[in-house]
Amino acid sequence: MSDKNHFYLDKVFPEADKIFSFQYEALEKIDKNCIFILDTNVLFVPFDASEKSTSEIKEILKKLKDKNKLFIPARVAREFANNRAKRIGDLFLKVRQTKENLNSGPYKLDDYPLLEGNSNYKSVKDKFSQISSLIKESRNLLDNIETDIKTWNWDDAVSKIYKEIFTADTIIEVQKTESEIIKDLQFRIDYKIAPGFKDSAKIDDGIGDLIIWTTVLEIAKSKKTDIVFVSNDQKNDWFYKQDKIGLYPRFELFDEFRRFTDGKTIHIINFPKFLELRKAKTETINDVKQTIARNTETHPYSRNHSHSDLAKGMVINHRRFGPGIVNRLYHSAAGKEWVEIEFENGSIKHLILKLSDLYIPQTPLNIVRKWREKNHQQIDLFKNEKEDDNNSE
Repeated sequence: MSDKNHFYLDKVFPEADKIFSFQYEALEKIDKNCIFILDTNVLFVPFDASEKSTSEIKEILKKLKDKNKLFIPARVAREFANNRAKRIGDLFLKVRQTKENLNSGPYKLDDYPLLEGNSNYKSVKDKFSQISSLIKESRNLLDNIETDIKTWNWDDAVSKIYKEIFTADTIIEVQKTESEIIKDLQFRIDYKIAPGFKDSAKIDDGIGDLIIWTTVLEIAKSKKTDIVFVSNDQKNDWFYKQDKIGLYPRFELFDEFRRFTDGKTIHIINFPKFLELRKAKTETINDVKQTIARNTETHPYSRNHSHSDLAKGMVINHRRFGPGIVNRLYHSAAGKEWVEIEFENGSIKHLILKLSDLYIPQTPLNIVRKWREKNHQQIDLFKNEKEDDNNSE
């Protein structure tokens, strides 16, 4: 007999008589008296939203905090601290890339003495002079923006809001011991029970989701209240999915919540739905929807390319700039991989590979160019080895 627990479903659903009979309350019915708990991914939405939307989000969160209706698990705060630097770093690189692209065109008009008396020539010379002046001014402003970003010490616009909202009384530590959580996680991984089992390949075995879920349970029980958990991530092991679309949360989560809280209800909703519930402006809701879509949309483009995937002359597609041809590959002084691409409209862009949404069509021409690049490198390597052998004789 193996060590498998053939009766694990008895542990997942220990109260079979309640499966059909328990009445879960509707979201609209619990809205006035429930507590709202935010997931980590929600805290990052304002980083990409407009200033006006962020301002309204702040007011909504502050009103809930003042009514003691807003909390986050301590694990959420820790995950935010762990990932914030990367989000700020991505912004910094985008600013630097914009500045670099301002150098991609020779905005200088050659001298043509024969045209000195031509009024149109004089006008275009003035325009080119203005363009050069504006580019220089813009580069100086972008330099200042880089300096501003580097001086941020948890005082960027979003983090300053969170300092005001998420004070010690709103950040809740999990009460379950580490050993108890690890034991629970292993059971869930073994029997594919939400949450955590599909993140078992992570460095921490996906324990983060379980810590957050356990904290949610504990908050609801200690405060004897219904919960609305706000998350943009339709986690693979939290939702039933069809055709990669999250339909609704897994039933075992609802049942576990009911048992742990003596009959309370939980709803798991995304951030736009949360804003609708709090009567946010339509403009804010749409802005947030677009922000989330930009960060989560599925497309053939990827930022996981490296120089080894490209070769001079290859045809690529950029999600924003469209089709183009690779002119050259190079490294910055800091060792980052860059690519120079000439796009269909004639513009030339210098792009950081890790920040560029590229699609590389597997056309015969691209395959040949990549093959030639690879074999050219091997031929050069062979030549170098042969020269070394001749020199050693």
